[in-house]
Amino acid sequence: MDGAGFPSARRDTTALANIADLPRDARLLAVSPGTGPLLRRVLEPLRPDVTFADDAAELGRDGYLYVGGPAMHRDLDDARRRGLDQAALILPEASTSYYDFWSLPVERIHATDDGGPQIAAPAFEDYVAGLGDFFGHYRQGVYHHQGQRYQPWRRIAEHDKKSRLEAAIGVLHEQRSRETLLAVLAEPPEAMWRRWLGQVCSGLEYFDCVTLEPGAVVLNAGVHGGGEIPYFMAAIGEAGRIVNVDPLGDAYLSPYVRAAVDAFAGDCRFVAAALHDTEATVDLPVENGGMAAGNSIGRPIPGTTMRRFPARSINAIAAELALDRLDLIKMDVEGAEPRALEGAMRTIERLRPQLAISIYHEPDHFLDILGNLARTLAGYRFYVRNYHFIANETILYAVPVERQTKPASQGIEIALV
Repeated sequence: MDGAGFPSARRDTTALANIADLPRDARLLAVSPGTGPLLRRVLEPLRPDVTFADDAAELGRDGYLYVGGPAMHRDLDDARRRGLDQAALILPEASTSYYDFWSLPVERIHATDDGGPQIAAPAFEDYVAGLGDFFGHYRQGVYHHQGQRYQPWRRIAEHDKKSRLEAAIGVLHEQRSRETLLAVLAEPPEAMWRRWLGQVCSGLEYFDCVTLEPGAVVLNAGVHGGGEIPYFMAAIGEAGRIVNVDPLGDAYLSPYVRAAVDAFAGDCRFVAAALHDTEATVDLPVENGGMAAGNSIGRPIPGTTMRRFPARSINAIAAELALDRLDLIKMDVEGAEPRALEGAMRTIERLRPQLAISIYHEPDHFLDILGNLARTLAGYRFYVRNYHFIANETILYAVPVERQTKPASQGIEIALV
């Protein structure tokens, strides 16, 4: 027995953020109650090499414990107490939205002649149409795209447009990032669909390019349903710390995330405030689904309700909490990113966290947030990834040169045919 009272064990535990990183030919035993069927459903057309055992005896010594429930750390501790010492993989069964691998229409995906997954273009079009008029609609049997969801290059302010693009491209650290930014800005809908399907299983928004170790500290700016929170918990463990900042606090957490927060023995706290560059009070429009438009201070939007919120800066929050370590700032604050970054700069320069910043809420943000950070921050590498079949969910990653950049996942490409 070891000091914690558990049987001696390998205790190898790896937190995953996508299904591409599941080990080849892995055999899994689900140890979180109620988990497994959802992962099996997703893996069947995409990772048929991964199989499941029904009990520990069938798993064998070389199999893996699969931990997917909201009480992930408790579930793994319980498995260890039962003498299960196989390596463990934590992959929360928590969908971040309709644009991640958990939400794929897997029933429409089939194998190609060479065994790779594919989806027919009409089937994918029908799937997108079923998500609502936000993306487009059928008219007389022909699908018409919602044009403003694509090709934001056409809506970027003309002032120094090309030179701003050249400057942004010039500071990106790798060719993939340059290609991604250009594609998001200008590719037509079908090309964006094909690009998304080619990478949706090989990454997760906010988690590519950055590394998080047990005990890390994350500032999670912009929460709503909180789908990213269980993945942070998996990566940093219960010795880690998550500070969540959102105008509506934890009011709209999904049931899975709520359960994960309740079960987490580490420090996961919520600051109910709108991020700003100073301490103030702001009036923001809030839509029925609970999203506050952070970039619309004092400007009503039809169909929303104006509400008053305290506004805080990351500098002030970090000082109040006496943060002496900060490993990641994730920021998705509905267009208020430039203002929020201005109010975080002292903290960023002092603690040098990694950054995962949404740059898609305003057309000019695609270029200007990257340009401003590159001019301000010394010794950072910049990357761009996109996580949607539209221009939305485009994330700028900034990684200090002294930190190791997370290597790319093995690809799972779904062909659009």
